[in-house]
Amino acid sequence: MEAKWRSGRLPLMPMMLLFFIILCGKFQGCFSEVWNKRKSAPPAATKRFGSSVVLPITGNVYPLGYYYVTVNIGNPPKLYELDIDTGSDLTWVQCDAPCVRCTKPRDSLYKPKGNLVPCQHSLCAAIQAPETRHCKSPTDQCDYEVDYADTGSSSGVLVADILPLRLSNGSVIGPRLAFGWVFFISTLISGILL
Repeated sequence: MEAKWRSGRLPLMPMMLLFFIILCGKFQGCFSEVWNKRKSAPPAATKRFGSSVVLPITGNVYPLGYYYVTVNIGNPPKLYELDIDTGSDLTWVQCDAPCVRCTKPRDSLYKPKGNLVPCQHSLCAAIQAPETRHCKSPTDQCDYEVDYADTGSSSGVLVADILPLRLSNGSVIGPRLAFGWVFFISTLISGILL
């Protein structure tokens, strides 16, 4: 009985294979046309923003121990070095007030010029643990403290300022970036960039 079942199925197998090959051949032109259109079309993000931003990375593992980028912040823009750190969630620059254990950066010390984020702002809630959030007044400044995996830490005030970025197509955009205005750090770096 099993031999009959196998022999009855054998002629059907080559027919199915032939049908599949013909079917693939018919649709090959359609699939390749769609593929070529997809390859030639710019990605959606490029269409929406017109281009991308390229930030040259400087530094090395030894002797510096970190990599950084130089960016403009504010209006008028001033240069700041930001350490690239994928282990934290807050970008910061050194403030122009006395800073404990801070090094003198090669770039500018940041002056907020009225850009302090208020304590009741949702950005403030995002960087503070609920048990450490203390707002006496909704207009109080947003203080923060960040502990890093390497046992370092930074403390400061949350600010928001313009980050002018030159796109690779030559145009300039200026989104507002919320970042820390640091007055205490326990490591010898200029700033943290995600």
